Amino acid sequence: MQQAYAPATDSPASYTQERAAPPEQAPLAELVGRLSRDGSRLIQQELALAKAELAEKATELKAQGASLALGGVILHTGALALTAGLVLLLAQLVAAWIAALFIGTTLATLGAVMLLRGKSKLSALRITPAETIDNVQRDVHTIREAVHER
Repeated sequence: MQQAYAPATDSPASYTQERAAPPEQAPLAELVGRLSRDGSRLIQQELALAKAELAEKATELKAQGASLALGGVILHTGALALTAGLVLLLAQLVAAWIAALFIGTTLATLGAVMLLRGKSKLSALRITPAETIDNVQRDVHTIREAVHER
C-alpha cells in the first residue's frame, strides 16, 4: 500500500521558490530552516501513512474477528443439533447417559481444536505498520548520510 501523501500547504510553486538557492550557497540559518520544515513535513507524511496502514489493519482485524465469532456460533448450533441426533442414535445401543457423555466429549474436543486453530491464525496477523517503519528507517539513514557528507 504505497501512498503518496503531500500536505495541502505544498504547492509546487512555493516548493521551488523555497529551494531556489543550492544548499552549498545557502546561509546556515536558511539550511536549518529548510531542515526544520522538511523534517516537519516528513514527520507529518509518515504519521499519515502510519494512520492509513493501521486503519487498514484494523479493518482486516475486525473482519477476521467477526468471521471467528460467526464460526463459533455456527459450530455451537451444529454441535447442539448433532449432539441430540447422535445421542438418540447411540442410545439405541448403550445407556443414554453413556451415549450423551461420549458424543459430548467428542464434539467438545472438535470445537476446542477449531477454536485454537482460529486463534493461532488471528495471532499470526501482523498489525504493525511495516511500511511506515521501513520508510522512517530509510529517512533516518538518508539524513545521517547527508549530515556525514557535510
